[in-house]
Amino acid sequence: MHDSRLLNESRILDDLQEKQNGFLRRYVLYGDSGYAKKTGVLHKPFSRVEMRNSRAKKEQNKLMSTLRQTVEWNFKEVVKNFAFVDFRKQMKMYEKPVNTLYRVAVLLTNCHNCLCRNQTSRYVDLERPTLFEYLSSLP
Repeated sequence: MHDSRLLNESRILDDLQEKQNGFLRRYVLYGDSGYAKKTGVLHKPFSRVEMRNSRAKKEQNKLMSTLRQTVEWNFKEVVKNFAFVDFRKQMKMYEKPVNTLYRVAVLLTNCHNCLCRNQTSRYVDLERPTLFEYLSSLP
């Protein structure tokens, strides 16, 4: 399934937009150039044309590209902890509950990350939530 489809089905853009109405501080999600054009809450890298005469836009692309890599580290963490989710030949859609297995792997990896700092939390120097805080925040 393509990332854009997952993003649309998640409705996270609508939720983020709705929750920010009336607030001065705005948050955005940053995607790669594979996503559709920029919207109020979804931004993507500037194109070559947009960057042509703007050093600031080039610098922003460079910074955001570096930060986007930290997201990839989290996917790597899930596979490192639960290698079976990466066995493409074994993870067949109608033979195994692939969605459920991956979600459980992510949940358990997030729980582990609450207890032990991971590469991302060290890199961005963020305080991780307690396990109780994390589990209490789940829907």
